[in-house]
Amino acid sequence: MRIFFKNFAIIFISLGLAGLPAEALYRAFKVNLYKRACSKPTTDGDIYMLQPGQGFVYSLRPFLNRDHVRGRKETPWSFTTNSHGFRGPEIGRKQQGSERLLILGDSNTFGWAESYKKTFPYLLSKKTGTGALIEVINAGIPGYNTVQEFSLLREIHDKILPDKVILVFSTNDAEPQHTVPSDPHEIYRFVPSWLWEDLKEAVNQNLLPGDPLPVYQYRHSADYLAQFEFNRHKREECRKAMDQMAAFCQSRKIPFYVFIPPDFNETIDASYRAASIHKQVSEWGRDSGFKVTDLLPEFLGLQREDLRVAGDGHPNAKAHELIANRIHEVLLADK
Repeated sequence: MRIFFKNFAIIFISLGLAGLPAEALYRAFKVNLYKRACSKPTTDGDIYMLQPGQGFVYSLRPFLNRDHVRGRKETPWSFTTNSHGFRGPEIGRKQQGSERLLILGDSNTFGWAESYKKTFPYLLSKKTGTGALIEVINAGIPGYNTVQEFSLLREIHDKILPDKVILVFSTNDAEPQHTVPSDPHEIYRFVPSWLWEDLKEAVNQNLLPGDPLPVYQYRHSADYLAQFEFNRHKREECRKAMDQMAAFCQSRKIPFYVFIPPDFNETIDASYRAASIHKQVSEWGRDSGFKVTDLLPEFLGLQREDLRVAGDGHPNAKAHELIANRIHEVLLADK
């Protein structure tokens, strides 16, 4: 029996050692692919700038002027960006007596597929009930998650000098970005073997139905509801970034707010599937001492088709107006 276990151990160790060169070659291959993707020249149609080494990974190009994005001819729309790559007018010197709000978020905040003057950041800028002119900076970037939003906050704070910071959290914001190529060191940072993780994924996709082999890559998944519960790394990274954002603002004596609109692709009633995410993020705020406002109650009972852009799924003008009104109410109550 001892001889059996000794031989088994030798075989196991030998296979492991034989796999080390394969793992090294595979890692070099993946890194090279990423470097090649980063070195490709951009075209005039690109709206994103890849920024390797930056925590926010990419940004929108400055001075964009895009019409009929992604060929959505049934609902024509366009957008422009300023010198910061943000949607909206150029950011000048802060006006005396004004209150500058910085809104961080993803495509919902950006106002994808909707005209600029119908987005909630613009609508919020027209409300003066707080006793001061509100200057709103829309720093929503399509595809961003909470980790990227915190990195962007650190990057732009000293240039913007906001009086308040608002994070508009989308229910898929724990998912890693997938808009541009991802650094493999980020994708595989929670797993010991890049090769083994990709082999498991290949087996799930091609041989075994139902994905029975657990895969722990830090990679975007369309099934964000299951991933929020299953992949603790995604959930923990998201919470860590939100806590860091709150601490960053606290250290600069800036009020920090989080608002959670619903997923407008879901039925917004008692069957709403993302309710557990709203609940958990609200609990994070209570535990860590920052203000979270769940916007789900504002939309319960309303028809989702009345709240989202036709054929798209992003919030439409009606939804943006409801979001702007609720944010304004919360800010006004804190005066």
